[in-house]
Amino acid sequence: MTDNKRTILIYYHDDNDGYCAAAVAGNCYDRNEFAIKFVAINYGKESWNKEEIGAAEKVWLLDFTSDKMDEFVKVCGPKLTWIDHHKTAIEKFPELWNSSNIPGIRSIEKAACVLTWEYAHPETLSPPAAVAYIGDKDMWRFEYDETRAFSAGFSLMVKTPEDPAWEVLLGSGPECKDTVNKMISLGELLLESQNYKLQKAFERGVDCTFHNWRARLVNTTGSISELGEFVYRKPEYDIAIMWQAVEDMVVFSLRSDSGNPDSPDCAEIAQQYGGGGHRNAAGFQKKNMDFPRLLFC
Repeated sequence: MTDNKRTILIYYHDDNDGYCAAAVAGNCYDRNEFAIKFVAINYGKESWNKEEIGAAEKVWLLDFTSDKMDEFVKVCGPKLTWIDHHKTAIEKFPELWNSSNIPGIRSIEKAACVLTWEYAHPETLSPPAAVAYIGDKDMWRFEYDETRAFSAGFSLMVKTPEDPAWEVLLGSGPECKDTVNKMISLGELLLESQNYKLQKAFERGVDCTFHNWRARLVNTTGSISELGEFVYRKPEYDIAIMWQAVEDMVVFSLRSDSGNPDSPDCAEIAQQYGGGGHRNAAGFQKKNMDFPRLLFC
């Protein structure tokens, strides 16, 4: 019966890399024996609690580092497995990051989904294609020709680590290959439409100087990384700043060119505003914005 199952608690960053990492971790357990609880978590809006952790047999923290990491580690104790790859996490919690007492893999060299696969399957030489593509996109390397198209198709079809598609995507054989190819084909069509929308979004933006870098500030609610690349690929810009209103916050996303060693360090900039991320992809929030006053003041 479900009540007799032991609980595995998986906290994951709420993006494709986090979804994938969580799905990989959850796939390690027999669902007849364990109840898997997935909990999305985000910077500035954490959702972990002591009671939930106390009731779990095992706790995973994937693609994320809590702002209260010292407390989180103490609450979890030996239950915790922590896997992350964000540069700002090293800077905030260097001792915890390098601790041999906390199981997991922490490295800025690979995406969290790839690290999670390597941790869960140390005997395999390489991850499944879906994991490799998602990791390639998250690290913004695009070492595979199909990464962009797969990511577009995947994002439309898979929204959570509980999606039934993971059973196929994390497997092997012809069914897995067929599903990946379908996502790539769908993604190619979506990218054609997306390019038109990126141009229109870019035209709505404004030029500005941000931390002494040439920037374009653009409002968008989707395709953030793609729009960022659309901006910084233009020779007149060093960095792209995307923003959107979410509840009582303005969420800012920064992107710069990973192929240019002299490009802005987005993580370093975001950290000054209480945010974090990677060198070429990071973000932060401005909280407690009273949007109704803009209309009625």
